[in-house]
Amino acid sequence: MSLLVVFGSLSAAADRPNFLIIMADNCTYNDLPLYGGQNAKTPNIDALAQRGLRFNQAYVASAMCQPCRAELFTGRYPLSNGCSWNHSASRPDTQSLPHMLRPLGYRVGIAGKVHVKPEAAFPFDPVSGFDANCVRDPTQTCDLSGIEQYMSAAEESPFCLVVASWPGHIAEGKRTEALVQYADLAPTLIDLAGGPPSKTFDGSSFAAVLLGDADVHREYAFAMHNNLPEGPRYPIRSITDRKFRYIQNLLPGELYVERHLMGGGRLNIPYWATWVGVNPIGGQSVYDLVKRYMLRPAEQLYVTTSDPYEMDNIADDSEYTEAKERLHLALQTWMQSQADPGAAVDTVKALQAARRGKHLFGQSK
Repeated sequence: MSLLVVFGSLSAAADRPNFLIIMADNCTYNDLPLYGGQNAKTPNIDALAQRGLRFNQAYVASAMCQPCRAELFTGRYPLSNGCSWNHSASRPDTQSLPHMLRPLGYRVGIAGKVHVKPEAAFPFDPVSGFDANCVRDPTQTCDLSGIEQYMSAAEESPFCLVVASWPGHIAEGKRTEALVQYADLAPTLIDLAGGPPSKTFDGSSFAAVLLGDADVHREYAFAMHNNLPEGPRYPIRSITDRKFRYIQNLLPGELYVERHLMGGGRLNIPYWATWVGVNPIGGQSVYDLVKRYMLRPAEQLYVTTSDPYEMDNIADDSEYTEAKERLHLALQTWMQSQADPGAAVDTVKALQAARRGKHLFGQSK
C-alpha cells in the first residue's frame, strides 16, 4: 500500500501548473505528522501542506502496490483499467498520464518505482535517482540531481513528475525496528519488541476544489481487493459513505493469508511468527487479533467516524440494518457497473489472462 501526496505549482505559463506526485511504499496517512502520525519526520511536506490544500478523506480503490499505481495514473478503477491484482497488467489499450498530458505540452516523468504494465500503457520519461527495485537495500542513498534537472526545465515546458520512493517497503528484515513503532498507533497491531474528456475516467474532476471554487465530494467511495498472487484467493469488496464502512468478504469460509507478512519470503517480515508464538495463557489479546485477521465474516460494518481502526463490527446489530442494506445495494450497483462478478475475478485463470493482456472481466472504456 502506498501513500500519495500531490502538489501543484505554477510554471511560467500560469494556465499550465507543474505537478509533483510523491508516493511512498507502506506509508499510511497516520504515519505522517501532517495527519497526526509520529513515525516519520517530514518538515518539507509539512511546509508544503501549510501553503496548500490537505485531503483528509481521500481513498484508494485497491490498497495494493501495483493496482493503486495503475488506478492513480489512469483515473480508472482496477477492473476498468485492468490491473486488479498485484504483479499483473492493465489493458493493452489503457491510457495514462503521459497520453493525457503530453498533447497539452507537458513532460511526464517518473523517478523510482514504476511497477505498472504494459509499458505502452505507461510511457513515462525515466528520471534517475531512485532505485526502481523495491526489494533491495532500503538504506541506500538516493540522488536528487536527476529530479532537480527534470524540474528545472519547467521554464521551457511544464512537468508532471512522479517520485516513487520505496524504502518503506520492508525488505530483507532491515526495518524490523520501524515495525514495532506502529504498535503505538493502531490497536490492530501488537508490540512484542518494545484535462481529457470526462468519460475517460471513472470519477469526476476536483479541479474546482484545488482552485478554491467548490466543495466537491462523492456520496460513496468504493474499494476492492483480490488476494492473488500474494496469498490464496480471498476477494473483498467494500464501500464507505464517510461515516460507515461496509465490507463484503466474498469467500468467508477461507483463511485470509498474505504470504509476505505470514510466510516470510524474500521480504522476510519477522513479526507474524512472534504473534502466533505468544504464550496462549497470557496472550489472549494476541490470539484474538490473529484470529480476527485470518477468519473474517461474510459482512462487516463499522462506524469509522467513531471507530477509525474498525474494531467493532456492527453488521449484525439491528440498529444499523438500514445503513447496511443501503450500502450493500450501492456496492452491488457499483460492481455491476464495473462488470465485476466478484469471486471469479480472484482466480489464477483471470490473473494469468490479464498478464497476457487478455482480461476476462471488467469494464473496458
